[in-house]
Amino acid sequence: MIKHTYKTIIGVLFLSAVLTGCLKKSDVAYDEVKTYLSIMHLASSAPAAEVYINNNRETNSLNPGSVFQYYAGTSPGQLEIKFKKASTDSLIAAMPVTYYDSLRFYSIILFNDPQNTRAVRAIRIEDDFSGVKADQTSLRFLNMSPDIASVSFSINDELVSADRMNADIANNAYLRSFQNYLPGNYTIRAKLAGTDSVLVQTSAQLTSGNAFTILLQGVSNNTGNLANSSKLKLVVLRATN
Repeated sequence: MIKHTYKTIIGVLFLSAVLTGCLKKSDVAYDEVKTYLSIMHLASSAPAAEVYINNNRETNSLNPGSVFQYYAGTSPGQLEIKFKKASTDSLIAAMPVTYYDSLRFYSIILFNDPQNTRAVRAIRIEDDFSGVKADQTSLRFLNMSPDIASVSFSINDELVSADRMNADIANNAYLRSFQNYLPGNYTIRAKLAGTDSVLVQTSAQLTSGNAFTILLQGVSNNTGNLANSSKLKLVVLRATN
């Protein structure tokens, strides 16, 4: 069952290493090992959705733009994940049955297909925190706005991720990986690619030893005609469980 526990990602990985290296099976009894999921409903054209795992409903209704603020623990193994229209049995999108390993972290994203913004897809991303360093902050940038084809991300005045296409993480493993930067208090901006035109911005404290997903979601004010869509915004998610 998905539930919320308040530990940092790094803490979970460290604890796992300690338990593996220091305990025999007969030493203690400890909680069942989990796999960790972060659910994101980023399909602006889709209705409110509920998430089913192996045909069991695991979430309340999630409106477009809803994202988990944490990785939720559930039993590892062969899992089939479905998004269904809230309060119905109508399927929006499904992930095929796939193995989810213990003590691994996955983002499950419902999004609009870049080739057809009315079509909806779901993808699984395995999130790798092995490169997180104690004296740096780790970031990745996601353009999940279906009506803005290409954006560039900057931290203060420094361009850090250029020409990011809508949902380009679906087919590019590098773009969904975390990169290290100096920690600090920053203004984060999403600009129309190739211009200095700011689409949206936000401020955030990007702390050392943590991983953050910088997420562009919603639709622009000029083309906000997708059903159920929310306004364009930047969301900063710190990886925690």
